Amino acid sequence: MTVARAGAGVNNVPVEDYSKKGIVVFNTPGANANAVKESVLAGLLLGSRGIKSGIDHVATLHDMHDAGELHKTLEIQKTATCR
Repeated sequence: MTVARAGAGVNNVPVEDYSKKGIVVFNTPGANANAVKESVLAGLLLGSRGIKSGIDHVATLHDMHDAGELHKTLEIQKTATCR
């Protein structure tokens, strides 16, 4: 039997008790480093570029089915906010 700890350290695993029973315990330091980096970058982008407010705004336009009319509306709003 094996116990794997995702992340650094095994302080929440009774290693001594498990070792006496022949259970192998190991950890995986750094295994989630890429996921952490991606989460941090996504948070920075979401916070700095107004992406969430853009998504919320587009969600209010769900009743517009004419692509040309939607484009005109968005261009007018874009121009108005850039002044």
